[in-house]
Amino acid sequence: EREKAGISEGWGLTFSGAWFFDDRWMPFVRAGYADGGGSLLEGTVAVGLGRLFRKNDLLGVGLSWGRPAKNGLRDQYTTELFYRIQLLPSLAITPDVQLIINPASNTNKDVIAVFGIRARLAF
Repeated sequence: EREKAGISEGWGLTFSGAWFFDDRWMPFVRAGYADGGGSLLEGTVAVGLGRLFRKNDLLGVGLSWGRPAKNGLRDQYTTELFYRIQLLPSLAITPDVQLIINPASNTNKDVIAVFGIRARLAF
């Protein structure tokens, strides 16, 4: 399938860490690197801070930087505001808004707003 699509082999690694302090604050850091495999970004670093509300709802903000895999593309920066709603012990939904500055996949725009919603099911 990858050969038919013209996507080369690749490999990558990631790191993600989060911890709580004072029973309500959650700083986090993430980093990743990809070599080949059709990845848009070769390297990424993200940091952020969340605050717990109610039992397990989390309001957070994150900032990230990404270096495109293709030469000649500009570095991409993203900021995100999100609110994770813990509906059940095993189910959470997270609406968010992201501002992507210098989007690597759209060189015609300087800033793009993206609205999204994620779901997490743990079992």
